[in-house]
Amino acid sequence: TIGMIEPIFYLPQLYRAYRQVQASWKHEKPDLVIAIDCQGMNMPLLKKAKTYGIRTMYLIAPQEWQWGTQSGGQKVVAVVDHLLAIFKQEADFYTKLGGNVTFVGHPLLDQVSNQTQSVKTNILAKITKKGPILSVFPGSRQQEIKRVAPVLFEAAKLMKAQVPDLQVVVSVARGHFKSTLDAQLKAVGLHATLFTGEAMALIQSAKISLASSGTITLSHALMGTPCCVAYRFSSLSYWLARTFFGKRLARIRYMSLPNLLLNKMIFPEFLQENARPESIAKAGLTLYQDGIPSKEQGSLSQQLGSEGVMARAAEVVLAELKK
Repeated sequence: TIGMIEPIFYLPQLYRAYRQVQASWKHEKPDLVIAIDCQGMNMPLLKKAKTYGIRTMYLIAPQEWQWGTQSGGQKVVAVVDHLLAIFKQEADFYTKLGGNVTFVGHPLLDQVSNQTQSVKTNILAKITKKGPILSVFPGSRQQEIKRVAPVLFEAAKLMKAQVPDLQVVVSVARGHFKSTLDAQLKAVGLHATLFTGEAMALIQSAKISLASSGTITLSHALMGTPCCVAYRFSSLSYWLARTFFGKRLARIRYMSLPNLLLNKMIFPEFLQENARPESIAKAGLTLYQDGIPSKEQGSLSQQLGSEGVMARAAEVVLAELKK
């Protein structure tokens, strides 16, 4: 979950998980804990690990380097013995704060490499024969399915009205979303195929995509597939963020990773009240015609390191265990 209000509903579940993990560490006394992403849960857990004398590592650490502060970064360094950085900017930020950092690169590089060498799935190959694919990635969180998916479906319907040959394929990130997405599509009056396979295969097959903001946008950039990005929070959550964190948010020019990393708008973005079907569809049709410059794709790949990311990370972990 993400936002100011949305996480409140999951607090009991998160607290139970926190207590269970903490109890298991106290009982089993692991030699090393590797935290992956999920700052809200992992930062308190890493503090607890330090009190137990357990060594700690972090892969996909809190993005203080992007939207936070130096003091926030110092809190990360204080509880992490070794940071495995996936971005060069991240590695530089935490190194300057005195952290023990190894830049391993972004795991997506391995996934993209594997996908470009594989054969498209049968279902996508059949769809592509009928016409170019307009893929829709509504997100992997319940709040995204509720607030972003209907907007993207309306935009896709408008695009298909202009380009009738487009075949709409919706990525289903979690199986239990399928019935909700199907009902939303019927409400909009949009015929689409629900795809439960690998997202990378769909990105590779698509001519153009509409997506909820997230790592999926970086996958699109690396594979050279144009994408329009949208996101909506609850009105209250967005108001609280703008009211209490306005200065910090003002420093962030973009919300999607490709635009942030290149400091340039290569993917059109639509946030909150600007995320309107008409605006998204208009930008999508332009992208459909023009695509994205291949030089931007190459520049992004260079910033993310080289293939073999997880193998390098594993070597660092093993070296840490041998100390």
